[in-house]
Amino acid sequence: MTAVLKYDPISSQPEHVGDFDGLSVAQLVDAVLPGAAPEQLDRTRVLLAHRDTLVMVPQDAWARVYPHAGTRVLIRTASGDPVSVGAWLSSAIGQSFYLATGASLGGAALNAILVAGALATTGLLVAAMGALMPKPQQPGEQKRKNSYAATGWQNDAPSEDQCVPVPMGEIRVAPFYAMFPTNYVVGDDLYISAMFCLGVGPLNISDMRFGDASVDDYQDVQIETRSGLPDDVPFTLIRKQYVPEDDASGSELQQPEAPLDQQGEPIEGEPEEEQPQVYGIASRATGVRVIFAWRSGLYYQKSDGDTGYTTVTLRIDQRRRGTETWSEVVTLEYRNNQLKGFFRQYEWDLPDRERWEVRITNLTTKDGGTQRQNTTHIHALYSIRPEYPIATDTPLALVAINAKSQSQLDGTIDSFNALVSRPVQSWDGSAWSEAVSDNPADLYRYALQSGIHPYPVADEAANLEEIEEFAEFCTTQGLTFNGDIREQVSLGQLLSTICAAGRGAPHHDGAQWGVIIDRPANVVDHISPVSSWGFEADLEWPEFPHAVWFEFQDAAFDHEPETVYVLWPGHTGSVTLTEQWEVPGKTNRTEAMREVYRRMLEAIYRRERFYALQEGPVRPARRGDTVLLSQPILRETQGSGRIVAVRDKLVVLNNAVTMVEGQSYVLRTVEHGEDEDGPFSASLAYPVMTVPGETRTLYVTGDDVPSVAPLVDGEPDLRPMFVFGPVGEEGFHCRVVDIEPAEDMAVRLSLTLAAEEIDALVEAWEPEEWSPISGVILPDFPVTLPPLFWGIATDAPDVPFGTVECLVRVSAREDPAETGTLRAITVEHRLAGETTWQAATIHGPSGAVTLTYNLSDQIELRLVGVSAGGSLGPYSDAIAFTVGDEFAPPSDAPDVGSITAVSGLGHVAFQIAIDEGSTLVIFRTPDGDAFDVVADEIDRIAVRAGQTLSYTDGDSTRMSIIADIGGSWSAGGGWVISGNSASHTPGSASNLEISADLEASETYRGAVTVSGRTAGNITVKLTGGQSASTGAISENGQTLVALVAGFGDDRVEIVASADFDGSVSGVSLYRETAACAPQGAQDYRFAVLNDDDLGSDVSGQITTTII
Repeated sequence: MTAVLKYDPISSQPEHVGDFDGLSVAQLVDAVLPGAAPEQLDRTRVLLAHRDTLVMVPQDAWARVYPHAGTRVLIRTASGDPVSVGAWLSSAIGQSFYLATGASLGGAALNAILVAGALATTGLLVAAMGALMPKPQQPGEQKRKNSYAATGWQNDAPSEDQCVPVPMGEIRVAPFYAMFPTNYVVGDDLYISAMFCLGVGPLNISDMRFGDASVDDYQDVQIETRSGLPDDVPFTLIRKQYVPEDDASGSELQQPEAPLDQQGEPIEGEPEEEQPQVYGIASRATGVRVIFAWRSGLYYQKSDGDTGYTTVTLRIDQRRRGTETWSEVVTLEYRNNQLKGFFRQYEWDLPDRERWEVRITNLTTKDGGTQRQNTTHIHALYSIRPEYPIATDTPLALVAINAKSQSQLDGTIDSFNALVSRPVQSWDGSAWSEAVSDNPADLYRYALQSGIHPYPVADEAANLEEIEEFAEFCTTQGLTFNGDIREQVSLGQLLSTICAAGRGAPHHDGAQWGVIIDRPANVVDHISPVSSWGFEADLEWPEFPHAVWFEFQDAAFDHEPETVYVLWPGHTGSVTLTEQWEVPGKTNRTEAMREVYRRMLEAIYRRERFYALQEGPVRPARRGDTVLLSQPILRETQGSGRIVAVRDKLVVLNNAVTMVEGQSYVLRTVEHGEDEDGPFSASLAYPVMTVPGETRTLYVTGDDVPSVAPLVDGEPDLRPMFVFGPVGEEGFHCRVVDIEPAEDMAVRLSLTLAAEEIDALVEAWEPEEWSPISGVILPDFPVTLPPLFWGIATDAPDVPFGTVECLVRVSAREDPAETGTLRAITVEHRLAGETTWQAATIHGPSGAVTLTYNLSDQIELRLVGVSAGGSLGPYSDAIAFTVGDEFAPPSDAPDVGSITAVSGLGHVAFQIAIDEGSTLVIFRTPDGDAFDVVADEIDRIAVRAGQTLSYTDGDSTRMSIIADIGGSWSAGGGWVISGNSASHTPGSASNLEISADLEASETYRGAVTVSGRTAGNITVKLTGGQSASTGAISENGQTLVALVAGFGDDRVEIVASADFDGSVSGVSLYRETAACAPQGAQDYRFAVLNDDDLGSDVSGQITTTII
């Protein structure tokens, strides 16, 4: 089919008349313009468009040309003298037609006008002919994109053409190295130093990271920042320059080798030859740092498998480059017994700042009799210059880092990134003040007036009023610029990039820098055949893509690059033609999409470019202004000329105009004047009475009428120029895109349609993202077969005593013959005899689940597959399983009647008769506490049936360091010692005491027994120094004591109160050890495990008291 379009070049879109097949051009014209008069056909132009060629078909060939299917036919009737259609179109759109004779129809045969140009199907220059603002581009078409590589953030070395970056707004950047990373050694560990340049200061630096991890997540990292202020002081972490010698890095220092004969065999008996390595040192260096590495450690392997110390000897020599004689710097010996890799560093000063060479030799002889690990590498070699690494008058934002080499930072730092923001002079609607801002107007002023401009602009040379208006416009529209300028770029390109982010363009009027804003504005001039000459017109006729995609740093996701697709307005169906655009300075997804959509509308609505010549000295319109274009050849209802005279409300014109019944008309003139704000121009409208027919006299219906200056011979014609036409159609609102000088003091204006409807369409548009992921979504096949059991087993329980809970592990897998999509397997289970199934899920086509049942439970199991859509397949047959059926039955609990317990100092000894089982489990619980089968277990002992086991809990080596009451004790008044007992008679407080060998800070435990007490109390003390005492003991029976000896304590005292009436005996004291059992009454219980680790019930308790 052939698409036929009736085309008005001022319309945003041609009118699609219909699709036809097999018709000639003459027949198509007749279908579009039925009954057209011959004079109308003479003014009709037909163009054939297909792919990359456009051809105009002369009228005398219409009957012989038959367009191919897929060709677009554009039919237009021009008004009056038509402009050359070839001048309307600047894009090429393909030749595709044929003659009824079958002969090829070429351009020469028909005198056709062939218009060639670039068709933007893979790189559409967004309405390049008609765009008011230039196409936004990354300055220098940056390739690094803030150095985010496929593997993440990446720090780059500065290239020869690298400029100091200029981050603007707020953006995450991976800065380039201001000094290459260097290493140094602390102890055995390697550390890294690096310095980064984030850009021209001042910058706020925050949220620093290595890759995606915050620097705060790393240990042993020191960071210093400099914002880039004039008074910034040098770093303390990095003070010198370290120039790496790349050839040395990683070199192995070879040990001496035996000389070789001509056949390459070692010569026996000859001394081994040294294998030195020589490296050049950078010019103007004052010192050298060398770092040695033993990557696999340094040790020798003994025959018994143990390791021992071994030694490496290294010699360093130096000489001035160009000389022959080497002088020794140092001979180093490194000795270690270490399997882990480690580093060592040596640094020395050079005699002067000439060019030097160093020679490093490994003197360690080989030893074939032992297995020595002594391979030595040069990890790094640096030339040291004392100068600070940064030498510039431009304040730079810098970061210095010292960090320990870790698993995440393996010897280098190459993924450092940070969030930076720039404080600038910012307009808040009433005043300028310093603040962080991403407003394009604020950044435009910064680019003009800051140090990044080689010739900063003074306030007098900046139109601050326009810049302030631009700032308020950007704030209202939510327009921002957040970017990192990294490449060399002209001032004009930088200013254009910043302004374009705010729908503006830089402008210089010869005296001041200002801004043109792309927004609806008042008309300042009329461009008509009277006020201009040499009118031309061009039209772009591109094949628009189906979607546009762009990359940007998404602030919502840590400024990582994201790719977004936006469908072309009105496009439906599949997307097969896409195009990449740039959105510099945009980090907000919605804003970026909206600005791309706006540029699409510009491509659609501003395809026309008009040109006209005007006299230069009296031109009121400047670049960016709105003018009214009136040209009868564009629309025949438009008229123009000069007003000859005004009589009351009658206006006399020098050119006749035509009116038709039922239409309203308006006359427009331009008024030029001056007020308190300066010169101005305004388009004034005067509605007139409709009088059908042609006339040179108009009747103004409103109160205002134009004023007319008289025509004076020899003077310029100052009578007002007018434009005329139906209301709303008296002219086309256009914007001045460019003004170029022409001959004879004239200028050539370039215009494009203002297309003020763009703003309303953008405001109403809801961003809708398109994804390139496409294809038919096919349904998943259902599950057709039941899954298969892969194994069922009982795991031994963690707590195997008493009523035993066991873990049943059920494994299952997909049937190999399954054709459906199995997403999961459900294992259904229940106790035998129950009716309700429980369910557990295996995620995936194979795996296992763990179920909990009691030992000897009889259970039932079955399987069912779950499809990707959630539907169930067929069930498997149910199977029976007895929990623990594979285990031997548990033993009986031990008989406590066959267990004897004897307690002593810090321990208790048991005699236990073993009837059955393979492992004895012993529990201990403080008497009175609740029994905990897990927490109270103290030991497991392998046993055999019929065995009598002797078992001691505690330290059986403890003995009392003092004797029981008797001759070794000294008795004070009131005390009488008799045998192993001492009695006190009331009357006065007094002591029983005995010397003791006590150690300060040690705990001493013991016991004392009170009997026959009727009144008073006693206390037990460690004394002679700092002293320690029990509380008052006033009850009959045994009392346990525990005291910590102080410094100087050397005896034990039993102190009776004056009224104490009673006796003491059974006194003991010993030093506690870590092996001692807890003091006091303890409950002991027992259980046994069989060979399958199934336990018996826990026995009853045996209670005993441990001193």
